[in-house]
Amino acid sequence: MNETAINWDSIPDIITKDQLYQICHISKSTALYLLRSGKIPCEYTRKKTRCYKIKKG
Repeated sequence: MNETAINWDSIPDIITKDQLYQICHISKSTALYLLRSGKIPCEYTRKKTRCYKIKKG
């Protein structure tokens, strides 16, 4: 397994669902499940695109 360290300084304070699944190396459907179930705290903005805001810290 190739493990690489994440440079947390380069990641913005608020990320989108697309950025989340790329950073965590999970599928889009898994990221959506984690956000909808509340396992990852987020803010639902009710927009058609980029409807989840996830705070980094």
